[in-house]
Amino acid sequence: MPAFYTPTGLGLKAAWKGAELFGDAAAALSGKGAAKAAAASPARARSVEETVASIRADYDRDYFISGDAEMAAYADNCEFSDDFAAFGGAGATQRFKKNVANLGGLLSDVKIDVDSDWAVVDNRLTTNWRFQGVVKGLPWRPLLAAAGSTTHVIDPASGLVVEHQERWKADPAQVVARLLRPARTPPGTAWETFMLSLSAGDVSGM
Repeated sequence: MPAFYTPTGLGLKAAWKGAELFGDAAAALSGKGAAKAAAASPARARSVEETVASIRADYDRDYFISGDAEMAAYADNCEFSDDFAAFGGAGATQRFKKNVANLGGLLSDVKIDVDSDWAVVDNRLTTNWRFQGVVKGLPWRPLLAAAGSTTHVIDPASGLVVEHQERWKADPAQVVARLLRPARTPPGTAWETFMLSLSAGDVSGM
């Protein structure tokens, strides 16, 4: 069961929503991210082979970190879920594209590795991934790092992706906690010093 269905997951879902709003605000201030994601064309029916090629092309661009996502093989109302939240319905794919575009604009020093045999089994294509990047959008510049898998569920009638299921190997709560610590040690700024102390339990930040 995804973590967002558990009591602990309610806090994580709130954190996810806060991150989404923060990304929207940062993109609005920079003029990037959301504007880039706004350009889209309706998905057309296609063969499974075309869909796999489209998904693979997005991964080749490191789309969920770089924000450079076409997602041309996704249905507009694709259902997205991960260990933090879930959403679907009309415009869901555009919302996801906006979020990854915003995330890409907040990260630097990104490293990513994706592994898959690109085979569709029972209408499902699974990829395994790991990534890390420094969140330059926060003044203490924490490290965002995780590993997990994504299952792309393909509708055999239209050939479009109708479910996008991300599962993280790391405990989502630990991922969130890591965002309170600066990536650089020893800290080099007042913000980094404060957040390092705070993450260690010193509420005074000293």
